[in-house]
Amino acid sequence: MFLANMRMATKLGAGFALVTLLTLALGSISLWQMRQMDASTRAVVQHAMPSVVDVSSLRELWSRLRRAEAGILNVNSVAEVDGYVAQITRVQEEIQAHERSYESLARQPQEQQLWERYQQLRGQYAQTHASFVQQARDKDYSQPEGDLLLGDAVTNFYVGTAEPAFVNLLDALGQLSSVNREQADQTAQEATRSYQFAVTWVLLGMGLSAAVALVWGWWITRTVTVPVKQAVHAAL
Repeated sequence: MFLANMRMATKLGAGFALVTLLTLALGSISLWQMRQMDASTRAVVQHAMPSVVDVSSLRELWSRLRRAEAGILNVNSVAEVDGYVAQITRVQEEIQAHERSYESLARQPQEQQLWERYQQLRGQYAQTHASFVQQARDKDYSQPEGDLLLGDAVTNFYVGTAEPAFVNLLDALGQLSSVNREQADQTAQEATRSYQFAVTWVLLGMGLSAAVALVWGWWITRTVTVPVKQAVHAAL
C-alpha cells in the first residue's frame, strides 16, 4: 500500500537507486575477487614458478658437474684435468647464481628445512669434489700406462666415495622440488577458485540486477497504466 501511494518521481528514483546499489555491490565483489586473483597470480609468478625453475636448474647443473668429473677419469695429463676443472668452475658459478635466486625468496618452514639440508650436503660434496680433483692432479701421467694404482684410487674414489654423496645431494633437491611443485599447484588452484568464484558472483549479480530492473519497471508501468485504464473506463 505504501509503494502504491508513492509519487511517480519517488518510484523512479527508488528504482534507479536500487539498480545503482546492486551495480556497486557487484563491482565491489568483482574488485575483491580481482585482488584475490592478483595475489594468487603474483604468488605463482614471483615465488612458486621461480622456485621450481631454480631447483630444477640446480639438479641439471649438478648432473653436468658430475659428468665433467667423469671426464677427468679418462684424461692423460694434468692440463686436461685443469680443462675439466675450468668447465666445472663455470658450472659452479651457475649453481651459485641459482642458489642466490632461490635464497632471495621467502620460504615456508618445510622449504627452509629442506634447503638447509641441501646446503649441508652441498658442503660435504664440495669437500669430496676437492679431494677427487686433488687426487686426479696428483696422478703420475708421465708413464704411457700411467700410475695404475693411483689411477684405480681415483676411479674408486669417484665411484665409492663421491657417488653416495652426489646421490644424497640430488635426493635433497628432489624432495625440495616436490615441495615446490606442490605449493605451485596449490597456488594455481587457489587462483582458479578465485576466478570461478568471481565469475559466479558476476553472473548472479547481473541476473539479479536484470531481474530487479524488469520487476521494478513492470510494477511502475502498472502503476501508470492501471489508473489510466480505470479513468478511461469511468469516462465511458
